[in-house]
Amino acid sequence: MAACLRNDYMQKRILAKLLILIMIFSAYSSVKLPVSTYAAGEVYNVNGHFEVEAESLTYSSDLNKVALDDASGGYALQRTGSLNSDSSKNDITLNVNVQSEGRYAFYLKLKTNSSYITYYTKLVGEGSKTSFMSNVKTGEFIYFPIDSYYLNEGNHTLAFTYRHCGYYIDKLVLTNLSHEEMFENGGYNYTLMENNSYNLSYELPTVLKNNIHPRLIIEKDKINSIKANLTHPQNKERYNRLLDAANKNYSNCLLNTNNSDNKNHDYLDYIEANAFLYALNKNTSNAKKAVDGIKDYLKTYKASYNSLTESREAGNLIFRASLVYDWCHDYLTRDDKNFIINQCLLLFTASEHGRDGIHALNAYNSDHGEEYVLIKNMAGFAVATFDEIPYYYNNVCKRIVEEFIPSRNFRYENSDFNQMGDNYGIFRSGADSFLKLILSNLGMEDLITSNQAMQAYQPIYRRNPNGDFMRDGDCYSLPFQGGYQVPSGLTALLFVQSLMTSDPYLKGEYFNVTANAGSNNLADSSISDAMYLALNDVTVSPKQKNDLPLSKYFGDKSGVMVARTSWDSGINSNTMTVSMKVSENNMGSHGHSDSGHFYIYYKGPLAVDSGIYEPTTGNKQEHLNNYYRQPDRST
Repeated sequence: MAACLRNDYMQKRILAKLLILIMIFSAYSSVKLPVSTYAAGEVYNVNGHFEVEAESLTYSSDLNKVALDDASGGYALQRTGSLNSDSSKNDITLNVNVQSEGRYAFYLKLKTNSSYITYYTKLVGEGSKTSFMSNVKTGEFIYFPIDSYYLNEGNHTLAFTYRHCGYYIDKLVLTNLSHEEMFENGGYNYTLMENNSYNLSYELPTVLKNNIHPRLIIEKDKINSIKANLTHPQNKERYNRLLDAANKNYSNCLLNTNNSDNKNHDYLDYIEANAFLYALNKNTSNAKKAVDGIKDYLKTYKASYNSLTESREAGNLIFRASLVYDWCHDYLTRDDKNFIINQCLLLFTASEHGRDGIHALNAYNSDHGEEYVLIKNMAGFAVATFDEIPYYYNNVCKRIVEEFIPSRNFRYENSDFNQMGDNYGIFRSGADSFLKLILSNLGMEDLITSNQAMQAYQPIYRRNPNGDFMRDGDCYSLPFQGGYQVPSGLTALLFVQSLMTSDPYLKGEYFNVTANAGSNNLADSSISDAMYLALNDVTVSPKQKNDLPLSKYFGDKSGVMVARTSWDSGINSNTMTVSMKVSENNMGSHGHSDSGHFYIYYKGPLAVDSGIYEPTTGNKQEHLNNYYRQPDRST
């Protein structure tokens, strides 16, 4: 009897212990990251990670509080209707007191039935943005990153307003946690997981081989030839300038975070130069300067709050961070890699294209989607970080291959002239050229037709003797200001296309332009000293354009022909230039519906494309569309 009681007692003890273990395991498996979920209030303290129920915040009367079983608090906010064009009135306002300065991501926990959402965001007192996002996961609540900011300690007001309406908002999250901390360890549901569960139709392009670095701009098997050519007459000046930049005596590359736009290109030149030298010589002192420098810069970089600045200047920073990541890959620790990746993803979140490269609209169309963010900065970042986050390469490169390249090849094969004109056309042709360059590093340059190079002749033939350009399309630079015009993107267009085709005339014009470029070029669209030294083919000697024919026809689709009496230049030159445009198609965007337009220059403009492009609204927008972008206004 005693034995039976003892056995029963032991069984109960064992069962009790098992129950305790089960409870501990269940509690552990359901643990999320430590967060602070606040109740209603006017100002919320933020020290790292903060989330709040949307319905507890101040929201406009245009929003409805809707009961939903799958919303975390049982309720979500919704704005009904179709399109809200009034961005001045805030739908949801979040007042925070930031207690730990740094870069924060702003998420909405939302549910949508449409994969396309648009919205307005504000950092009150600093600016506002309009965002257009596609390929958003539908049918369930997900955490979607809508913006990011560098926030100093103190009070800030963030605002959100619906543009397209209908989707539900359950929570707002402001966090400095990394993607890994939130979504891999924290259990949050994100829009895109690394197992490619998100349903995209793109075919996967060539997969990179893991752990083969460098592979972005510098190719590993070309390092010896790069080193041998550093002091070649074509390279010597750029090499000496790079050494001067690398040897600057900077104790750190921390930026002043009290400034709203604190970029410092001297720091970036110093960082990139040291990364370049490490890739060639494996001197760890160069790697330390580059890695410490880019981490300092990323940690403290603060852009002006508008989508163009954060897409272009921040994009340039991301690309140069990607070069450091690739060129110093064997020096980086795991923590270094995680930090650089997370900071770049936060910067992408603030751009027009969103965090993951799949959400931006018009990747193939005539819009900002065809500029540098996707096809240079995201593509470069994807190539550099493929070993660690292959999903990013898969998404970005699949979108480029599926959407961007077919539309570009159609354009290149049908016209040697970019119909966005002599400002935007050159800028966007420069972006296209960077994509060709990145693909060539991967052995995929044949995806883009070689006829792309012909667009580099557009700025050669359309430059007037006084250094100005003939005017076509939306021109944001004032005409006839004197001096030598260098539109953004021109150096990239000429250099890359001369490299791809071994064209001595394009190379000669590149040298002419760089001698006159000064500070006119956006950093995002220029060729740095390190990139030049890594790529320049010294076997191609430059030739001057004087040997070229005096006229050129740019193809039937654009219908543009340019003729000149000589290649002599100067304000007092006797050279006459004329152009005629009888196009078969219109690419829209910054191009004009002006078939029949003509241009004449002789010692000054005689017949010109009048007007100047300024982004406008209201009556000015009507004038822009009905006059400036319409058929012939030559005067």
